[in-house]
Amino acid sequence: MHSYLQTGLEDHEGCLWILPLWHTPTTAATALQWVIPQVYDYVSTVQLELMPSADWYGRQGRMDRQGTVANGLRKIAQMSARFRRMRVAGDSSWVESPGQRAQFVEYERVVDDTVQTAKVLALCTYPAINWSPADMLNVLMNHRSVLLPDQRGWRQVDVRCV
Repeated sequence: MHSYLQTGLEDHEGCLWILPLWHTPTTAATALQWVIPQVYDYVSTVQLELMPSADWYGRQGRMDRQGTVANGLRKIAQMSARFRRMRVAGDSSWVESPGQRAQFVEYERVVDDTVQTAKVLALCTYPAINWSPADMLNVLMNHRSVLLPDQRGWRQVDVRCV
C-alpha cells in the first residue's frame, strides 16, 4: 500500500486510504512514516486522508450504498479541484456475512462504473479469508481489471475479457 500511496503523493494526486479494521489514522500514519517521512505534512494539507472503514462504508457492518457512493462523489469533486487526480485505496476486511458480501458486490459495481468517468485511480483489497471463490469472482467481475498474484509477482488481468 505504501508504494501505491507514495507514488500518488509524489505525482501531486489527492490520496484517500480507507483503512483496514486493524488500523486507525494514527497507526496508519505511523506505519507510512517509515517509507513516507513527510506523511504528516501530506495529512495536514489534506493531500492524504486516512479514513477508518466504518466512516466510509458505515457503522456496525451496515453499509449505506447510496450514501457511500454520494460521499465518494463529493470527495472526488473536492480532490479534483485541488489535485490532478484522486488515488483511492479501499479495504473490505469488514465484510464478513453473506448479506454484507452481497451489498459490497453491488457497491463495487456502482463504484467501478463511477470511477470510469472520473479522474480516479482505485485499488481495492480483498482478504481471501473472508471471501469464498464464488464471492470473490462476483466482486472481481465488477472491475475492469484486477491484479492477481502468480509465480513471478503480480499480473494485471482484464476481467471484462474473461
